[in-house]
Amino acid sequence: MVVPLLLAAIINTFSPNLLRNEGFTQALFVDSVPVQSAASAVTTAILIPIVLAILVKVNKIEDKSRTLEKEESMSEND
Repeated sequence: MVVPLLLAAIINTFSPNLLRNEGFTQALFVDSVPVQSAASAVTTAILIPIVLAILVKVNKIEDKSRTLEKEESMSEND
């Protein structure tokens, strides 16, 4: 599956008009949207909220830890 795409990329590099025949070949190899950009947009849209949720959780855990440390130090002073 990858070999035809690579061949088309090489052919399109050296002879760009060869694959422009107003048909399936042009739609597939010349005018297609890169899959990587669409996939990276979806991945980014999914990962950003997950990473933010993790950061919020970590921040809450750190805040609780600081609170417990303060309480322990206050109880030691008493």
